[in-house]
Amino acid sequence: MDQDNPIYIKNATIYAEQEVIENGGLLLSHGKIAGIYSKQEPKQLPKEVQVINGEGLNIIPGFIDGHIHGAAGADVMDATEEALDTMASTLPKEGTTSFLATTITQSPEQIEQALMNVASYKNKPGQSDIIGVHLEGPFIEKGKAGAQPLEYIVKPDEKLFNKWQKLSGNNIKTITMAPEHDQNGSFIKRLTKAGINVSAGHTDTDYAGIKQAAAYGVRQLTHLCNAMSGIHHRDIGVVGAAFELEELRAELIADGIHVVPEMLQLIYQNMGSSRLLLITDAMRAKCLPPR
Repeated sequence: MDQDNPIYIKNATIYAEQEVIENGGLLLSHGKIAGIYSKQEPKQLPKEVQVINGEGLNIIPGFIDGHIHGAAGADVMDATEEALDTMASTLPKEGTTSFLATTITQSPEQIEQALMNVASYKNKPGQSDIIGVHLEGPFIEKGKAGAQPLEYIVKPDEKLFNKWQKLSGNNIKTITMAPEHDQNGSFIKRLTKAGINVSAGHTDTDYAGIKQAAAYGVRQLTHLCNAMSGIHHRDIGVVGAAFELEELRAELIADGIHVVPEMLQLIYQNMGSSRLLLITDAMRAKCLPPR
């Protein structure tokens, strides 16, 4: 479609921010939404408008993936423009229009290369936009490392983080860390003050630990249920904290595998939709055919 010419999509079901509009219309002009219409078409459409019949189709906002490592054979840690291009050109096919390029625990040199690559990367028309970096690790708990390499896990280091933030071009927007390794909360407090979204993940802390971390400034949990303490009748852990502490939102991999459907239902019943962030946490195998 030519973004220079206006486009009007009619007869579609539109999922707007606060409502679902049946048989609605959407006017696009210069690549932006110029109007949303309920049932009735606008009185006058722009000249040279392209009309598309959206009957039987849904129009939804573009997805934002706040936690994705790779797709279509490419990975953020490849630290090349080609890798980011591959990801950014693949994701719109699934409706993802922007994402946080997510790193993994690796050597400082590898992390730095990935961060500098994002800093120099330019978003391109027709591709998903990179809107920042999610630094997953290396400040995590070894006992909940998951796929994170144990040999590169380190304690929270503000000097190191500041170096990385500078190398990234101030693009680190979210950091996943284990709050139990920030005993007095100084690391969390300083990052929060700097506007960084601190997410507790790959953590073995208990309910009290997450409650204290929330008091320091943690506002998010990384891939809820995965690589964290679960609900127990003597301590409700990190998962229980997600249910109880209204100030926390939580990432969720809702594929029915990382978290089974029954648990997904339990999470939704306790948290609703407003505090849940659907993410893929995908690696380079995403979108590749079976072998």
